Parts: sequence; C-alpha cells; structure tokens
Amino acid sequence: MRINRIVPSSMVNGDGCRMTIVFQGCSLNCTGCFSKELQDFSGGRYISAQKFAHMIAEEYEEARLLDGITLSGGNPQEQEDLATFLRALRPLLPKEATIWMWTGFTMEEIQNNMLLKNHLQFLDVIVTGKFIESLKIENPYYGSSNQEIWRKINDEWIKDEKKEKIKEN
Repeated sequence: MRINRIVPSSMVNGDGCRMTIVFQGCSLNCTGCFSKELQDFSGGRYISAQKFAHMIAEEYEEARLLDGITLSGGNPQEQEDLATFLRALRPLLPKEATIWMWTGFTMEEIQNNMLLKNHLQFLDVIVTGKFIESLKIENPYYGSSNQEIWRKINDEWIKDEKKEKIKEN
C-alpha cells in the first residue's frame, strides 16, 4: 500500500473524531483537485497491508477517544491491497468504530466492479464521485454537487439527502 500520511485525530473527515489515513495515488486527475500532490502513485511510502492493519489498530487503541477511521487520499480504492488491509483491520477495531472512505468512483461504478465492490463489506460510510470544479459547492464532506454520501444501514447502502449550497467564487 502507498501511504502519504496518518492524521491521528481529525474532526473534519467524517462524523466525530477520526483517525485519517491518507493514501497516495489517484488516476482520476480531477481538474481543481484539492490534493494534487496525492495523485502520483510513486509518492508516499510503501507498507504491506497486513503490517499496516496491525500498526493502525495499535495506534487506534492507544488513542482511545476516536469514533472511527477514515480512508482518504488520493483514491483509496486504487490501492491493490485495500481489501486485504480492510479484512485484517476490521476485526482488530472496537465494534463501535466506523470506517469511512472517500472515493472518486460513483456507487454505480463500485457496484458494477467486483474488485471495488469487495471493499463495501468492510465500510460503514462511503463518499462517492469525482470532484467536478464546475459543480463546486459548500458541504462539510465533499466539494461538488455530483458527490454523494452513502451509509450502510442494516447491510443496505442508503444515500444521504443533499443539503448544500452552491459555492460562489
């Protein structure tokens, strides 16, 4: 896995206080990307999925006041061994800990791609869609109106209602 950094606690990367893992690499090249430096797949540092899962679980346990983990980037779903990482990590976290993930793919693209769909079983919330500069809006969790928040409720993915305003430049 290519990791750019770990933010030990954040109040802006999902509900509550979260440890945020910032992955390195994204092929989508969105115009106006907020994190262009994360697009290069050769940046950051490499760590094996299994080793990283145990490292994150230990850091999470030491932090104590966290509500969950957020996967950000880059585009986490473009990490070849993301499913291996999530499969190893999930049982090491407290049951109440939630896992959020931001991805440039839409829920339809994820549902129609077995590799991408495989990640959903480990997630609680997913923010989907490419950033589109011409659709820029003000929202605490995403930057353009095409993006969506999906929450897993009783093993079913439910889309959040949109509550946003157009960002004036």
